[in-house]
Amino acid sequence: MSLIFIILNIESAFFDLLNDHWPFGTALFMVAIVSGWLATKIARIYFRFERTEGDCNSLIVTTTEMSRNITAIDKKLSIVIAHLGNLGLKANSFDINSPIELNETGLKILDLVGGRKYVDDHKTKLIGLMELKGLESGLDVQTYAMVLILESFEDRGFLPVKNYIFQNPTYKITDTNIISLDLPFITQVLGIYLRDKYFEKYPGLKKGSLT
Repeated sequence: MSLIFIILNIESAFFDLLNDHWPFGTALFMVAIVSGWLATKIARIYFRFERTEGDCNSLIVTTTEMSRNITAIDKKLSIVIAHLGNLGLKANSFDINSPIELNETGLKILDLVGGRKYVDDHKTKLIGLMELKGLESGLDVQTYAMVLILESFEDRGFLPVKNYIFQNPTYKITDTNIISLDLPFITQVLGIYLRDKYFEKYPGLKKGSLT
């Protein structure tokens, strides 16, 4: 009972104070209330933005690190494909000239596995990706063409090629001359064909010129 009495007395004193200082005191009190409410809202917004900024910074760091890792993988992949393109070529499928060319057997295999059809059907996309790389030499073109072919193994359009080499893992030239239709070999064959398609658009690169 005494607590209620005290609360009522405080409330009465408060309103008496407002009445005695009307209107300045009342206005000042209202300003203080509004200011406090605004300060609370601003503080909440500030801490929310601060937390969001921290999350964004963390995301940027993570994304940058992922980008570096992907770039590193891409460089390593290019090195591997460069070796595939220039070392261990099956002489019975390629003419080891300068540059390397598909011979009659290589061209037959290109058609047999469906490689020519795949490259021709996706030529615009593949050449567009090569153009984005700003390739400046014939070797760059050859290397990246093979990189794209290797990456294309994940495309649905590449299924006929994969299905063929799965069902026919070898190509028989003679009883004693049999070619293994493995991943490196198919990458080489289709990569060189794609390279030649790029050279058709930019013949200067085949001759060692950007024009």
